[in-house]
Amino acid sequence: MKIKVITTCANTKVLPSVVDLKDCSSMSEWEEKLSTPAESLPAIDLYKGGYWNNVKKLYSQVDDLYIISTGYGLVHSSDKIKSYQATFSEASQNCVSFIAQPKEWWDYLSRNRNITSIYNEEDIFIIYTSFVYSKAIFNDLINIIDKPNVFFVSPDTNIKEFNPYKLATNIKLIYHPEFKGGNATNISSKCISWLIQNGEKFNWDKDKINQWFIDESKDLPHPYASRQLNKNKKVGDEVILSYITNNPNKSLKQVVKILNSEGIACGTNRINKLYNTHFN
Repeated sequence: MKIKVITTCANTKVLPSVVDLKDCSSMSEWEEKLSTPAESLPAIDLYKGGYWNNVKKLYSQVDDLYIISTGYGLVHSSDKIKSYQATFSEASQNCVSFIAQPKEWWDYLSRNRNITSIYNEEDIFIIYTSFVYSKAIFNDLINIIDKPNVFFVSPDTNIKEFNPYKLATNIKLIYHPEFKGGNATNISSKCISWLIQNGEKFNWDKDKINQWFIDESKDLPHPYASRQLNKNKKVGDEVILSYITNNPNKSLKQVVKILNSEGIACGTNRINKLYNTHFN
């Protein structure tokens, strides 16, 4: 039995980009430009940054590591690839959505090798993705996510077909002694590392492992509790307007902070709209 980890790529890279997605108009053009002669590196060495340092630690613990690359599709850590700029994040000008739907993009790039094709029943597969990546690889991951030897780590994913199979890892575990020194950036990788080291103790029983995460985190405090709004405390426009009137020397942004600190749900879009309607 081998332990195989599949994780998402990183935005920053050690080599200059060969091609940026914003310069392409189709998926075929993207592949053509990416084939331009240029320096390449093993995928594990191409990416960099804090997140990737965590991936490299996992790389040293497992038999195989695969990367969900927005530019190439599914690549093995040893595959030599070139630097590129492409992402599933809609906040970037290099988002694939300018060319195709993320699912279509992934299905196209991974047509020769995808998560489904490398799956087997003999090995352990640990998959980590963020929500945006989960949505993009949906048609691929849905084929194996329910398998007993597939462990899915993605605390921020909220997809009804995936939710029943997510491990109950969460940010509260940064306060657990097993994950000392954890933070929002590395807690998922620490949970995966724990799983690699302890899975055998549970005979790789997914239900027992998931219950461990549930039991161990239930009494831990949430690190962002003080920042969370009381979603049930919604108020009418007249209350928001009264806060604006009673704080004449405060900016609208500062008024929002005051409202939020008192557990009142209000964002900048709402307060700006009210201000422009009633005070301009």
